[in-house]
Amino acid sequence: MNVAVCADVGSTYTKVAVVDLDGGGLVAAAAAPTTVGTDVLHGLDAAVTAATARLGVRDVPWYVCSSAGGGLRLAVIGYEPLV
Repeated sequence: MNVAVCADVGSTYTKVAVVDLDGGGLVAAAAAPTTVGTDVLHGLDAAVTAATARLGVRDVPWYVCSSAGGGLRLAVIGYEPLV
């Protein structure tokens, strides 16, 4: 199965969709509270685990963005090829 994890880290919830890269369909979805009080990765990991637990896939690429308007501080390190 050729899938990718697409995640949105919001101020309140982290939402995850698992997308079939070959057919373009939605395979699974899940959400978890965004963990702003500790480490934002805890909520992201929980949402990804919930979405992928029954799929039996490993080493799936993740694409993560943030729609948080406030209360969440993120640092992005890397280079976007389109820039």
